Amino acid sequence: MKDIKILFLMIDMFNDMNTIFRTIQQKGTKLDLIDLPYNCIFNKKITGCGGTTIVAYNSEDYVIAVPTKELIINKTGLDEPGISVTRSYKGTEIEVIGLFNTFSYDLKKLVKEYSKKSGPKKIFCTYDKINALASILDLKQWRLLVDEYQVLLKAYSYRDKAINGIIQNFKKFKSYCFMSATPIPSDFKPDFLKQIPEYEVEWDKLDKTTVELIETNKPYITASNIINRFLSEGMTLNNERVEELFFFLNSVKGISAIINHCKLNPNLVKIVCADTDSNKEKLAGYRITNSRSPNKPITFITSKSFEGADYFSDKGVCFVISNSGESQTQADIATDIYQIAGRIRTETNPFRNKIYHIYNTTGSLKLNLNLIYEDMKKLVKEEEDGANAILKVINSNENAKKIASKMINEAYIILEGDKYVLNDSLIKLELFNYNINQQIYKNGISLASNYQSNGIEVTNTT
Repeated sequence: MKDIKILFLMIDMFNDMNTIFRTIQQKGTKLDLIDLPYNCIFNKKITGCGGTTIVAYNSEDYVIAVPTKELIINKTGLDEPGISVTRSYKGTEIEVIGLFNTFSYDLKKLVKEYSKKSGPKKIFCTYDKINALASILDLKQWRLLVDEYQVLLKAYSYRDKAINGIIQNFKKFKSYCFMSATPIPSDFKPDFLKQIPEYEVEWDKLDKTTVELIETNKPYITASNIINRFLSEGMTLNNERVEELFFFLNSVKGISAIINHCKLNPNLVKIVCADTDSNKEKLAGYRITNSRSPNKPITFITSKSFEGADYFSDKGVCFVISNSGESQTQADIATDIYQIAGRIRTETNPFRNKIYHIYNTTGSLKLNLNLIYEDMKKLVKEEEDGANAILKVINSNENAKKIASKMINEAYIILEGDKYVLNDSLIKLELFNYNINQQIYKNGISLASNYQSNGIEVTNTT
């Protein structure tokens, strides 16, 4: 209850009316740019349009910060951090450095040596490496791309140090660009992103994404039944034979339940998730791999590859699984679904713009569904005003600061310099999750409505 009250203290719910919006006209489905716009948020609107490729191959020195090492592996082909690979830019070779896992002394030395080389230089790194790079590079000589920046919000609860490193350093670079096909909705935008100009691409035409909703009391059993039928009888959609099933499920526990229920042969399964001891134990007998490994008839993908990673399949179909019993599996319509819809890059795939969403609802849970979202915003604003008044008193008195340091939950109220401030990023994440868990997934009508309001056509509900 204490954490919930603190949650209500902390969010600015009003859009910043001073934000500058600009548009970039583009034809086809690929960006035709020499470089990305500078010092801005860049909404490319669609996945797979080549935004990361532009900065990876152009003549500028770039640090490309991504949310997971899986994206570095996927984009560069590097299996180990720090090993450079050679690319070609207009006939000129470009060495690429990939930084993930532990940033060792040897890697730091390699980066220093690499930064002195002639020609365009590219450093792919996970978000948590920005702080360390700031200590060994002259950031004014490098441009920064924060790719899939919507993850800055979604991952704040468990990666606050990594994300704070970006917040503290992004303006020190020669230029910066926060890019995504699914930008953070205005209600949940952290304070540090306010007043940054926003560019968005206006495409001459866009493919329509469609979704078929499959409501069930037991999502994992339903997914198991689909797999069993596919393996025993095959599957045909619109007179086209399906060759592969891709399941996007952010739960290794759930993946384990499905593969064990189906008694799947390990040779038929590809699992892309974090390669941790805990996950290996849950998936005993099955191999954890990465997005670049060979395709299998059945592929399971956690949020490690929801954003940015490329998959190729001539006739693969995407399924999203959401289980109300595991809130981390409840995909957000405005961000996760668009990302998942763009994972299969094979343009000739007849199913690439089709998603099947297997879900159950939160309606049977003991949640306060009577508190509508707009009421929640007003309540949070009132509580925030009270919290700021308290913080003003605390920050004006040294004795009060000492007492506060022993009482305050540092996850929500943090010390910046010599002042206590509200941690607005974490609070916006809490409201973001509230909207998903208690509004979007409360019933099938609400879920379908959210799809439609985000421009995704619901073709059927089963």
